[in-house]
Amino acid sequence: MNKRVGIIGSNGFIGKNLKLFLSEKGYNVLPIDRSLPIDTLKECDIIINLAGRSIDCRWNKKNKEEILNSRIVTTRNLINIINTLNKPIFLINASAIGIYKNSNEYIHTESSDNFDSGFLSNVCQEWEFQANRINDKNNLCITRFGVVLSKSGGAFKKMTLSMIFRFFPILGDGKQYISWIGLNDLLEAIDFIISNRINGTINITTPTPITYNQLAKHLSKYKKIISFKISKFVIRLLLGESSEMILNSHYVVPQKLIELNFRFKESNIDSIIRS
Repeated sequence: MNKRVGIIGSNGFIGKNLKLFLSEKGYNVLPIDRSLPIDTLKECDIIINLAGRSIDCRWNKKNKEEILNSRIVTTRNLINIINTLNKPIFLINASAIGIYKNSNEYIHTESSDNFDSGFLSNVCQEWEFQANRINDKNNLCITRFGVVLSKSGGAFKKMTLSMIFRFFPILGDGKQYISWIGLNDLLEAIDFIISNRINGTINITTPTPITYNQLAKHLSKYKKIISFKISKFVIRLLLGESSEMILNSHYVVPQKLIELNFRFKESNIDSIIRS
């Protein structure tokens, strides 16, 4: 195969796993730091841009600036360089389903332009705007990631940490949807996108979103837990604006992956809990 894949943000949870996964698939993986060395970029056939400070923090002014700028500045500079190179580079640029409107009623596919007005959505919109400045749109795929779940780390480990003490807090009323993706399916989806040269916007989520209430029921099948609710008021008091990460509801469907016959291996939340 010997395709050269550059990864910006290869030290994060997704980046580390993706680097190992693609290497095992036979790709020549080149980690790229945010200085974007041109000599390294020129070597790449494919670039995966995962750059960005973690959003898992309190959203004070300083952190919000870092969350935004770490994505926008890196992507703007990257596109400026790609547009000057005399070779086609296929760019996979990360984004997130937080771009979509917070609602229990809407079902969002890739064609949905019903975006939210909150901070996270604004970051995603600006991030995608910068990526879309690429000259050749046929060489651009924007991947809107759902909540990435894996026993090895990421959101699931934090969500279920209290289960050590047999407690599971349901955040808010528990009716908000979590549009999630198993880590293994996410990695396979990236390889699928590369192999089939899929462009445009792709929702990388499982076809089966789940609510916090439903998650608690599934967890209780495998371990005796005591579920209790923490009101939205308390969560907003504790987390401030960043509470939208866990209180917002997004029912997102990966319509394009379904139409392209991508095989999800972790479409049931039980497959994550049992792993």
